[in-house]
Amino acid sequence: MATNAAFPPYEYVEGGEIVGLDPMMATAICDKLGKKLVIDDMEFDSVITAVQTGKDDFGMAGMTDTRGKKKKYRLFNYMQTQLRLLS
Repeated sequence: MATNAAFPPYEYVEGGEIVGLDPMMATAICDKLGKKLVIDDMEFDSVITAVQTGKDDFGMAGMTDTRGKKKKYRLFNYMQTQLRLLS
C-alpha cells in the first residue's frame, strides 16, 4: 500500500509503526484476500505514481476525488468528510 503517513487519524507514524484508519482497513482487506499488507510510506505526490508503475498494488492516502482523477483512475470512496466550524 502506497501512502503518506502524515495525515492523522487516517495514516500516521506512532512508535515507529504506521497506524490509523487506512492501515486498519487495508489490513482487513488483505486478510480477507489472504495477502500480507506491506505499507510503503512516501511523499503524497508519489502515491499515484507508485501504483501506476506497479511499485505498489494500491494507494490509500486521503485523496480528493476530482473529476480529472475520476477520468484517469479507479477511485473508491470509502469515507466522506465535511469540515465544520462551530463558533
